Amino acid sequence: ASLLTGRYQTRSGIFPGVFYPGSIGGLPLNETTIAEVLKPLGYATAAVGKWHLGYGANGIFLPTKQGFDQYLGIPYSHDQGPCHNLTCFPPDVKCFGWCDIGVVTVPLVHNDSIKQQPVNFLDLERAYRDFATNFIITSAKKKQPFFLYYPSHGVPWQVLLIRV
Repeated sequence: ASLLTGRYQTRSGIFPGVFYPGSIGGLPLNETTIAEVLKPLGYATAAVGKWHLGYGANGIFLPTKQGFDQYLGIPYSHDQGPCHNLTCFPPDVKCFGWCDIGVVTVPLVHNDSIKQQPVNFLDLERAYRDFATNFIITSAKKKQPFFLYYPSHGVPWQVLLIRV
């Protein structure tokens, strides 16, 4: 939330927790994201990876409602769904920790629709790579500046890629 809005997360109500599969809230729609600032300037905008800023009823808090033209990713952490014997990281690293057994399995969302549920984590990074590459190539062919936001689900880092 802080990275996308430029504001401390406590000011937007995101801190001190995260959004879970059953959460009804999300990043407030009145918060201005960097994508919402760049889009009117002619930028193509896309998010790929873990959103974790809320799903809400009918996907109201997804990236496509927060200034992004396109989105491919999971709406919350990979460990927030049933994970008994689930492979979280290729080729065979199993999930451990506090998994919410009995909660809806983690979906893969494309724009505003669930593309796959449960998501196949073994193919996820390839899907992310293909989506991001396609987005960049399409923007470059159009000679359009772009903003790509990539918060990985597997490691605690995020990538902001802006081409002007």
